[in-house]
Amino acid sequence: MAVALAYALAFAAAPWSARSAWLMAAAQPAIMVGAMALSTRGQSARDRRWVLTLVVVALSVLSGLLAVLLMPTEQATTPLWLGLPPRVLVLLVLVVAVPLVLLPWVYAKTFVAVANGE
Repeated sequence: MAVALAYALAFAAAPWSARSAWLMAAAQPAIMVGAMALSTRGQSARDRRWVLTLVVVALSVLSGLLAVLLMPTEQATTPLWLGLPPRVLVLLVLVVAVPLVLLPWVYAKTFVAVANGE
């Protein structure tokens, strides 16, 4: 519902269209982690590890998207961070790199328990 509302607000009048990016930035991590959380049910230690991992991924993606919205727009004189504009680097680290490293690592750590049918 939040994504649909964000799309509707994007086409609304001026004061509301600026708020659509904020709503979308909050809704996208919730959808992504909600879809991943459908596979983590039960009370075993493996499931608790996955829930903690998904919370960290959700906070990482949410903070990355919100940080980009809060950061000022780059100008020609903006200093580069590691050769990239600051907002791009924040997106690459928090939205891409953290989930890309964390999710396979936790999957590998819990694979034996899953394979044994815990």
